Amino acid sequence: FISTLANKLPAFKFPVWVLYLLILITAVIANFTIFDSQTIIRQQNQLKMEIGDAQLNELLYKYHDKIGFTGKIATNYQYLRFLPNLEPYYLYKAGRISYDFLQYLDTPQGQEIHYLLIPKIIKSETAVYSYIREKVKNGEYRFIFKHRGYEFYFVRALPSVNTPTGN
Repeated sequence: FISTLANKLPAFKFPVWVLYLLILITAVIANFTIFDSQTIIRQQNQLKMEIGDAQLNELLYKYHDKIGFTGKIATNYQYLRFLPNLEPYYLYKAGRISYDFLQYLDTPQGQEIHYLLIPKIIKSETAVYSYIREKVKNGEYRFIFKHRGYEFYFVRALPSVNTPTGN
């Protein structure tokens, strides 16, 4: 059957190597147009920007684009370490924010931390809640936004500016 079918196909009048060359040229052109490395990197970075909570990430990017980060962000939001252009600002803070940790921010060792991205403070954590509210009231901390289960604070001196708002 195959030999009968092969006999019915028209015969080409050029060598087989030309066909291989055409296939190779097509593959090379497709490689440069479809698989452009910069396009792939852009697409991957765009997808990375949406990991975790895409809306929270967008608020962080808006703040970064409008004002810029000046130091580390202490947080347990581990997706921050994978967000393009925000990775250098990530500082992992396990668990809940404690009163002792807030005191640590005022020490020379805590000076690299300029921001807190923390899970919404439970009202039962009265010492922490009171301390942060007092610092905001005194102008030492600045509430930037809240979104779903997170609150974002600036914990260093900051000039007055408009900031993005969250949910």
